Amino acid sequence: MPHEPQIGTVEALASRARLTRNPDGLARITFLIGAGCSVSAGIPAVTAIAQDEVKRLARKLTSKTQTDPAKALLQAAKHGYLTGHREIAENSPDQLDWGAIYDTLFAEVHTAPSDVARVFKSIIKEAKPKVNWAHLALGELARLNWISTTITTNFDLLALEGYARAGVIPVVSDGLESLDRIDPLPDQPQILQINGSVHSYRMRNSSADLDQVRSSSSAITCFRNLFQASDLLVVVGYEGREPQIMDLLIDAAKTFRDKHIFWCLYSANPARLSPRAAEFLSFSTNARLIPGQDADIFFHNLSSELGIGAPLAFRDPLAF
Repeated sequence: MPHEPQIGTVEALASRARLTRNPDGLARITFLIGAGCSVSAGIPAVTAIAQDEVKRLARKLTSKTQTDPAKALLQAAKHGYLTGHREIAENSPDQLDWGAIYDTLFAEVHTAPSDVARVFKSIIKEAKPKVNWAHLALGELARLNWISTTITTNFDLLALEGYARAGVIPVVSDGLESLDRIDPLPDQPQILQINGSVHSYRMRNSSADLDQVRSSSSAITCFRNLFQASDLLVVVGYEGREPQIMDLLIDAAKTFRDKHIFWCLYSANPARLSPRAAEFLSFSTNARLIPGQDADIFFHNLSSELGIGAPLAFRDPLAF
């Protein structure tokens, strides 16, 4: 029977984490982090990326600069691009779904791997991101053996930088193509960059790509094994918008029910939880939803609850 997730707290999460602590090695805790963990570092969110790319597309097609993204979309539609969003742009521009437009851009416009790589390298170059508290705290948790695996959907390298600033050099799997590096019971911390990094980022929003992921025995096995081996899964800064990732999580949740899961939602309104995330949580009576969680503040509060001080890079820079 599906279950409604109960409302949880950071204090309850810390209490469960302490029960999973392994005095002889890594705690079997997996973190899944998304774009919400990188916003304060300067990485633009999906909406901002989509709007900027639509304006760039309109300028390329018309040689004119358009500052209004909805009007830029209409200009692109006149040239045969993004036409599926034209009607809303004409009649209700404030109702445009920029997440869906983002997916369309990478299905219709930026389709070659080299073009995708150029887009995301340009984003990193323009953003000039600086590591933020969320990623520094993540690295500190890894240094103190509170984390065995971090899964990130992001193209930036901030999770890896957070680890490195804590003096931790993890095993890294850069995309689904290198899942064989991921150990469900690792002896040292590991990072799974599920969509690849800025150097190898792979959009998987086409029907062919989605089918490939759903039928990938290595991806299914990796997620099932990680989910089975984890005593606790914590999701932060992730909305659950990628169907291929959510399908893998839902498949694992169906197989291993009643796992301890804490899903941290940025919105203070639990009703804003995405349908796929709600489905994923519904398979466990031990699923908890923590609403109103800014990623930086969440990691600060979790570190405090676990008795962890400031990250090593701040606390003892010479030792670092």
